[in-house]
Amino acid sequence: MQTIWRRIERWLRDNAPQVLGTLNPGATMEQIEEIETALAVALPSDMKESYRIHNGQSVNPVDGSVFGLIDGCEVLSLESLVEVWAGWKQLLEQGTFKGIQSEPSGPVQPLWWSNLWVPVTDDGHGNNYCVDLNPAPGGSVGQIISVLHDDPHRTVLAPSFRHWLGGFANGLESGLYMFLEDYGGIMKKEDL
Repeated sequence: MQTIWRRIERWLRDNAPQVLGTLNPGATMEQIEEIETALAVALPSDMKESYRIHNGQSVNPVDGSVFGLIDGCEVLSLESLVEVWAGWKQLLEQGTFKGIQSEPSGPVQPLWWSNLWVPVTDDGHGNNYCVDLNPAPGGSVGQIISVLHDDPHRTVLAPSFRHWLGGFANGLESGLYMFLEDYGGIMKKEDL
């Protein structure tokens, strides 16, 4: 993970220093263990290793904004991750998703939400990339999936946190991404 983050940081220094400045220092093992206890899960080792390097991003304390690192999305700090997860959990417990299923693309459970989906990004509109700790048969524990609040599609983006972050680093270096302040961060060129 160190090598992947060095590659991302190098690209940010050259192309988006505003985003580089939002990366938090790494979390401690104690902080990570507290999150695992709060969520009653065991996080994948590659995710924990990444959070030991950078504990997500900081938001602007004045207006709550942040330049998104991945696809215009904020990479959540552990504290923010728990808040987003708790919001989804509350909706689940209130019965908001009763009787509705998702339309998975790949080995994802056909649920609208699962407490075993741990959000790692947020776009500010209720859409997240999540670590899936309970995949459907054929999936990988720790795979990264997209979860949109108002869309039934649940898509596997990568088989692991390491693959997902490494793929992002590859995309930065190969010119697939660019920083656009008006779009709120780093975006795929094809999405513009």
